[in-house]
Amino acid sequence: MDHQIKMMVVDAITNVVKNAPTRQNNYLYNTVSKERFDIWIRYVNSVLQVTSQYINMNMFFSINSQIQNILMQNIDYSIKVNHICDVLLSFAKQIIYL
Repeated sequence: MDHQIKMMVVDAITNVVKNAPTRQNNYLYNTVSKERFDIWIRYVNSVLQVTSQYINMNMFFSINSQIQNILMQNIDYSIKVNHICDVLLSFAKQIIYL
């Protein structure tokens, strides 16, 4: 993967994290509504779908699986957002080192 594509993918992923509901100051105590969470998770999935054409499919399925596992957990939406952000940042780090 050439440098320009890496940076494009990493920028897209970091923008998803920057726009996470828990990363914004609009929420008291970082609470996230189901509606806001659903909107953000669609954004996450859209960005991952677009970036999938530039990365190894095994890497894509691994990240997608990790996110699906988080979605299945019976925890607060704000905690899910934070866990998914951690997964996405690790993913971006992996891409940088490709």
